[in-house]
Amino acid sequence: MDLLEDWNNIVSDDVANPNAEDEPDIFDLALLRDFMSRGRGTPVAVALSGDTLVVATSRNFLLRADLSDGGQASCVEIDLQRPGDAVCRQVWLDPSGSHCLVAASAATGAPETLYVDSAWKKARILSKMKGMALTAVAWWPSLQPSHTTRPVLLGTDSGTLVSLDLADPKKERVQPLHSLQGQSVHSVEQTVSPATGKLLVLALTSSHIHCFHGEGSLQDCFNDTIGSPTGLELPSAPGPTQMTLLFGEPDPAAASRSNAGPEGALLSQPSGIAVLCPDGIFQATLRPDAPGLASDPSAALTRHHLLPLDVVWPGGRAALSLAATRFHFALLSAATLTLVNRVSKRRVQDLVLSRYAAPLRDVAELPLGLVPDTQRGGRVCLWAGDDLFELDAGSEDRDMWRTFLDAGEFGAALLHCSTAAQRSAVFLAQGEAAVEGGDWEAAGTLFGKVTLTEPSFEDLALRFMDAAQPGALQRFLQVRLETLGRDDQVQATMVATWLLELLLDKQNRAALGAGEDTGEGAGAAGASDLEQVEAELAAFLRKHVRVLDAGTTTSLLSGYGQPGLLEVFAASRGDHETVLELLVQRGQVTRALEVLRSPAVSPELAYKFAPALAALAPEESVRAWVAANPPLDPERLLPALLALSSGARADATSRAAALSFVRAALDAGAGVQALHDLALDLYSALDGGEEQLMEYLRTARSPLGRPLFDPVLALRLARERGRDHAAVALYQDLGLHDDAVRLALTLDRDLAVRVAGRAGGDAGLSRRLWLDIAGHLIQASGDPKDQAQGIALVTSLLEESGGLLRIEDVLPLFPDFVEIDAFKDVLCTALEAYNQEIEDLKREMAVSSETAHAIRKSLGALEVRVGVLDGAERCARCGRSLQGPPPLSAGPSGGAVPQVYLFPTGNAFHGSCLAAEVAALAPALQRRRIGAALAELAAGRDVARHLADLNADVASEDPYWGEAMVRQVRKPFLDGPDAAAELASWAL
Repeated sequence: MDLLEDWNNIVSDDVANPNAEDEPDIFDLALLRDFMSRGRGTPVAVALSGDTLVVATSRNFLLRADLSDGGQASCVEIDLQRPGDAVCRQVWLDPSGSHCLVAASAATGAPETLYVDSAWKKARILSKMKGMALTAVAWWPSLQPSHTTRPVLLGTDSGTLVSLDLADPKKERVQPLHSLQGQSVHSVEQTVSPATGKLLVLALTSSHIHCFHGEGSLQDCFNDTIGSPTGLELPSAPGPTQMTLLFGEPDPAAASRSNAGPEGALLSQPSGIAVLCPDGIFQATLRPDAPGLASDPSAALTRHHLLPLDVVWPGGRAALSLAATRFHFALLSAATLTLVNRVSKRRVQDLVLSRYAAPLRDVAELPLGLVPDTQRGGRVCLWAGDDLFELDAGSEDRDMWRTFLDAGEFGAALLHCSTAAQRSAVFLAQGEAAVEGGDWEAAGTLFGKVTLTEPSFEDLALRFMDAAQPGALQRFLQVRLETLGRDDQVQATMVATWLLELLLDKQNRAALGAGEDTGEGAGAAGASDLEQVEAELAAFLRKHVRVLDAGTTTSLLSGYGQPGLLEVFAASRGDHETVLELLVQRGQVTRALEVLRSPAVSPELAYKFAPALAALAPEESVRAWVAANPPLDPERLLPALLALSSGARADATSRAAALSFVRAALDAGAGVQALHDLALDLYSALDGGEEQLMEYLRTARSPLGRPLFDPVLALRLARERGRDHAAVALYQDLGLHDDAVRLALTLDRDLAVRVAGRAGGDAGLSRRLWLDIAGHLIQASGDPKDQAQGIALVTSLLEESGGLLRIEDVLPLFPDFVEIDAFKDVLCTALEAYNQEIEDLKREMAVSSETAHAIRKSLGALEVRVGVLDGAERCARCGRSLQGPPPLSAGPSGGAVPQVYLFPTGNAFHGSCLAAEVAALAPALQRRRIGAALAELAAGRDVARHLADLNADVASEDPYWGEAMVRQVRKPFLDGPDAAAELASWAL
């Protein structure tokens, strides 16, 4: 116990001795009500339920006060209307505060019992109780609605137990239940089990506690008792006794199980009883659900013992009354109220009554009594003279943690700890007890919860290591790790790393054990242990990932050869890149693709690991790329696709997988040229014919017909891989028609003819291509036996060329020994065609001559053409009458400036207006010439020359219908230095 002794020497003030002089008192008396009797005599009996106070006075008055408002505003006085020599002995108030019983003695000394309802103004004598001296009352333990009550259990001085039914307040029903053979009943209590609903009745006499048990009614309870009731004999000399119920901590679960119905919710369940007897306090634990109560009801009272009064008051003192708070007994003597701890059995405080209560006039002895609250278990009031005090026990649990700790009740001690130091002291003591009992696992759990610096973490850990208890050490580290807060990051990292190493060692031992086990059963058990340890390790890594150092943890896991745990750790840290690396290293492509599908994983990792995944599983990887959402960028997957198409491991399967992704990407609208070039590479590498490649070459084009791929690269691939038909098409795309024809001739004559026919934009090129085809056909028929066939092919070629190729073009290509008769039909046809062409040319020449004569005639007529203007005709530019002057803004007029210009189009202009209109549309040089000519003509100088110049510049065509207007259409609306700013202001 050295560590515990050291701990006790260093704990802070809040763990100090509860009896220290500088600490305030635990208990005090607070005045609850003064002048209780209100001048109606002196108090002789007092009862309390919640905020309802009932006082019986020496003048036979019953006072009912409501303490919720201080007791001053509402107080009801009830005259019991007894003769002056009658005496009130005792009062009892039910838990709801609605029903009150009063025990009195008539003038003749005969006992009487009175009943008062809270709504009544006077008391009623219970006639059927006449002759019975009431000594004890036990109300039904529930908060019943006002003015109703279940049968009440009464005890009398003759030992009779009676059931009193007040359902009809005007007519009571009294039923004897049991007789204790002349033993006076000092106290009775009844309690209901919340679990079974059965009733337990306790009746106290001067020497015994009698027990009854049965169903939920008093009658059934006593009917179920067979023979004499069982009970306990008090370990004390016979004499006056008093029983009080003990209540512990509130139990929310029990409260929720309470039967809340028409009869009200059950009160808190008592945990035990205490009996004040002449020799001390007899204490027992109450178990209303204990087994065997049907045959022996006294089994409900367990762990009973006697606390002698000599221990409380060594000098000897008479106890007048007993009450109980949650943790203490309140013992009342003539001069003091003594508080005794129920757990340690030690006296903790004496309250001297003279400090609180004032003596009464004409009363030799101060009336005293303890008044327990029938509604609130644990609440105690003191009646002293004419004042009522409440025992203030708000801090009575202040040092209960140490009291329970000294008693070895560690669970209760923890419940009453308020600081970390107190809890650590409890854990340390409980751990030491576990070590003494040999339970090292439990000790590890408890020592791990000790949070202060002494004993140190190292000292505690060394105890387990010295004792060779790795399991307990592991448990100690686990609990300590869970105890550390956010401010202890460094220590948490150290503890977690140590714990990880222990777990890895444990896993290693389990793996070795599984490998060494022989037999089917042993092997299965070893494998199960190994799986359990691995699951424990994985759970540990996930739980403590925030405190584990990444580098150290990775090194440990790698050193122990645990790639699976490395993956778990990386996934817990959100290090998806490491997870993918580990999965790729182990070839687990499916799981890697599942990781990449997670929304939390960056798409960048998909591009990074694409080549590795594609090499391992091409088809599965490509399917994942196609299904990715959001879609992946095909351009960034090109390295992986190139590896599939032309890498060291490329095969037909990988190329097919790559081609399927490329097709999907192109169908989705991807227009990257590199992707098209890759498609070319994949199509050209396909086994079989060229149909798919040719189809791709036809469709992979822009709306303007331009290829989306690199035609030069495509041509090189086609030539290298023997895709000649594709090469012919690509030669044409590149404008290499000669090469296209030459290659086509090696494949098919008809293909060459089609190639030559598509080059129709350039007649010279087309003629050359047709000549190449003809030459090839003639050379192919070099054998004299095949000359007829060659001539036939050339003849058909002349027809197919559409006139671009003639007989005279191909004749030089034939050998000199070819006979001319072979071309007789062709030559005749050619001559006929030439004659027809000559006739067509003659007709065209005649038409041209006639057209030239008509033009000369029209020009001659224009020279003498006359136009007539109406007097109201207006200028086409300014809109003024042509007979009037032009506007000054048109420029110089008058003098020799022509007044009017009339054009064949019908438009007429003032001379100045026409000059101004043409100048606005003309270039700068022409504009200057027009201005100079106008000025000279207006001044009348050199009129003939300047008039000719002006007519040449402005009168050659109608400005609204000629070339100037056509040029104006192409002129921008905005021009000049401000055009750029204006255009920018219109930008969207």
